[in-house]
Amino acid sequence: MYMFNKCVKCDLQAHLVEIFNVEPHEELIICKYYEKKLVDFCNAFKPSMPKSVLGTACMYFKRFYLNNSVMEHRPRIIMLTCAFLACKVDEFNVSSKQFVGNLPEDSDAQDKILEQILEYELLLIQQLNFHLIVHNPYRPFEGYLIDLKTRYPLLDNPEMLRKSADDFLSRVALTDACLLFTPSVIALTAILSSASRAGISMESYLMECLSLKDSREIMARLADGMK
Repeated sequence: MYMFNKCVKCDLQAHLVEIFNVEPHEELIICKYYEKKLVDFCNAFKPSMPKSVLGTACMYFKRFYLNNSVMEHRPRIIMLTCAFLACKVDEFNVSSKQFVGNLPEDSDAQDKILEQILEYELLLIQQLNFHLIVHNPYRPFEGYLIDLKTRYPLLDNPEMLRKSADDFLSRVALTDACLLFTPSVIALTAILSSASRAGISMESYLMECLSLKDSREIMARLADGMK
């Protein structure tokens, strides 16, 4: 039965591609568009949504479309389902009514969208192989700021790095970096990028406090990619 369903799915994908002539790079463009929409939705969410929820939702969306096509599953509904599930997993306590209340549609349309979200939720969980815990770079980023405050007196005000580093992490959320690098590397690269923009050298922090001489090449590659 499994092989039959898999064959039917492959035939359907081929048929859809033949009808609409959607190339892989075109699917990628669609995915990137809805990733940006997802970030905008999370940033505008009321009550204010923690960044960890945003990061988790973005990761769910990327992972879902690694194995699925936008021609099979509507990206907007998947996008909203990812955000809805991320709220639950990261324990951001909002009701389903509150969640869809952030949509621009009227109440009847919101109810229909909520039904679709609930229908897709189990499919999303299955496609994620039930691996729902996502380690985002936001927590290690806060850890590095605390470390700078306690162990690196050469930097008077580590908080000055926050805004630029936050912007860096927001840009990272729209790339595949979270699939390629560990959260701690991304967080540290955000710190280094922010320091570089401010004209601050972090060389001694890397060498003396973190002993990361061997990891500099990896972080430089990530920083170059973000530029």
